[in-house]
Amino acid sequence: MSIFDELDTEREEPPLEDRRKKPDWLVRAVTAISVIGWVCAIAALVMIDRARPAGENLFTRLLELPVIRNWNSTMLRWSYLAIIVSLLSSATGLICNSARMRRKSDRYSKLLVALCLVSVALLIIFLLRYSRYV
Repeated sequence: MSIFDELDTEREEPPLEDRRKKPDWLVRAVTAISVIGWVCAIAALVMIDRARPAGENLFTRLLELPVIRNWNSTMLRWSYLAIIVSLLSSATGLICNSARMRRKSDRYSKLLVALCLVSVALLIIFLLRYSRYV
């Protein structure tokens, strides 16, 4: 062991200070993309619910009102578009989030991962269950 080896072991570098004072534009963009994706996913669920034909109930029988039995295909098309926008926004957010992964403390956004899973599940359910009504 030489003198230089001893000098290298004695000299430890101080930890780097975190210079990030506030969220930068990439973190804010990922947050905005996540919000847009969740709004689209919830809107798709609401539109699918509103596109469903009304069922027969006590009031329609008593008043002898006609019951519409067809799905609202326009609303289903819009819900499909909202699901696609939700899936694309989650994928875009995950790509932007992965560009940020330079430090050990950086993590993937749990909301974006959940949004991606929910969007994929919504797309599969839509294609299997509701695509015949469009």
